[in-house]
Amino acid sequence: MPYLKINHDKSKPTFEEIDLPEESKGFLEACYKAIGCDCIEVVPSRFMGLYLIIDESGKLKDGWSDRINPVASKLFGVWCDNIVGDAILAKASGSDLAPLNPSDVERVTLWLNK
Repeated sequence: MPYLKINHDKSKPTFEEIDLPEESKGFLEACYKAIGCDCIEVVPSRFMGLYLIIDESGKLKDGWSDRINPVASKLFGVWCDNIVGDAILAKASGSDLAPLNPSDVERVTLWLNK
C-alpha cells in the first residue's frame, strides 16, 4: 500500500495514493514535490503510529488561509492549529516512515466518516 496524499484543493480527490522512494534523499525530494514545498515537518496524527508530512512554512506563504487542509487538520487534532496545504499520511517503522497498510487506511477513513 502506498502513502496517502491529503489534498487541500476541494476540486481534487481528498486522498491520492502516492509512492515514495525508500532512500532518504529520494524520499525527501519526492515529499517536496508531492506537497509543493521546500521544507517538510513530520507531526504526529491522532492515530498512534501514524504521522503527517506537512509544509513546515505553509503559514508563512501569501494566501495561506485559502489553503487550509480541513482533513489533515482534523487528523492532526490540535484544536487551535490548522495544517496548510497538502499533506502526506505515513506510518512509523522504527525510526523511519513507511507506507500505510489497508487496515491503517480503513481505520482513518472510518474515523473521518463518523
